[in-house]
Amino acid sequence: MLRELGNRDEMIENDEDCEEVKLNPFNPKTAHKYYLMYSEWLVDIPTDFSTKWLMKPCPKGKRQLVVCRYGITSCYTKSGFKINQFSSKLPGGSAATSDSMTVLDCIYVKSLKTYYILDCVSWDDQDFSEGEFSLRQYWLNSKFSENKSFGQSSKKFPFKFANIESVPCTKGEMEKCMASSFEYELDGLLFYYQDVNYERGQTPFVGWLLPWMLPDMLDVQVPDVYKKPENSMEENNIKEFIDEYNTKRDYTGSIKKTTSKNADEMT
Repeated sequence: MLRELGNRDEMIENDEDCEEVKLNPFNPKTAHKYYLMYSEWLVDIPTDFSTKWLMKPCPKGKRQLVVCRYGITSCYTKSGFKINQFSSKLPGGSAATSDSMTVLDCIYVKSLKTYYILDCVSWDDQDFSEGEFSLRQYWLNSKFSENKSFGQSSKKFPFKFANIESVPCTKGEMEKCMASSFEYELDGLLFYYQDVNYERGQTPFVGWLLPWMLPDMLDVQVPDVYKKPENSMEENNIKEFIDEYNTKRDYTGSIKKTTSKNADEMT
C-alpha cells in the first residue's frame, strides 16, 4: 500500500466522509527518537521460514535513520540524536529535489563512507511503511538499478548509498549468499517476514543471528572465516550466549527501557 505524503506535518479532512486522514506517519519533529524497527534473536524458526522469509547480510557499522527533506540529508542515531548533515542524490536530499522527502533505515560504514540500506520507510513522497517488506525491497532494487549515481560520491555529494539485496531463506540461497564476497565486514544476518509492515520498535517478524549461529540454528553451512573455534562456548551454547549478551546490554526487549548508549549497539 502506497500513500502520497503531501503536506507532511498536517492532518486533512475528507469532505465526503468527514474522516481525518494522516498524510504521513513520519513526523520529522518528533519521530527521530526510537523510530527504527528492531529485530529479535531468531531462536524459534517459523514453519514457513523457507517460503515467507527473506535474509539480509548486514555490515558492521552504525545503525542510522536517514531523512532527506527540505534539500538536506540528515542522519540520526537509534536514540534520535542528529549526527550528520550533507547533500545527497536521494529524493529530497539536495536543493534540486527540496520539495520531496525520503526516509531510509541504514547502516553506516565509516571506513567506506557508505550508507547501506536495510529498509525504505518512504521514497520521493511515497509512504511505504504500510507496504509489505517484499514490496519495499522491490522498490529499492528498482530505484538503485535505474540510478547508479546513488552509489557514487563526489565533493558535492560526499557519501555513497548502497542497497543490500535480500535473498530467500532456502538452504541453497542462504549458503550461496554466505559464500559470496562482501565489500564490508559482515556483522550478522537479519531475517524479515516478507509481509511485515515497517513499524517502530521491536518486532518478532524481524530476526537476527550471528554468522556462526547459522549451522546450528538453520543447518546452513558457512565459510570457515565465520565459524567459531571448536569447543568454544559460543558455538556449543547459543542460548547461553544470547542470554549473556542480553544481560550485559540490559536488553529487555523494550526500546523505552534501553539507555541511549545500549540502544545504539543493538540491530
